[in-house]
Amino acid sequence: MRQEDPDTVEWESEASSPAGGNMQLLETDYSRTLRELVELHLFHQNSIPAFLSSVTLDLFSRQTVA
Repeated sequence: MRQEDPDTVEWESEASSPAGGNMQLLETDYSRTLRELVELHLFHQNSIPAFLSSVTLDLFSRQTVA
């Protein structure tokens, strides 16, 4: 997934998962704000789907006015 919006994350396919999937997170201004999510979901939980879900919720919360 690649998008031109500076508030989105750019991915290439490659963090490892138990099922053999890989993900590579490119460094952007936005991706630098995701350190806690990366550490929790990718390194501790070893879950790419949980990380992607968390990123989706983070982007949604940034664009939603309460």
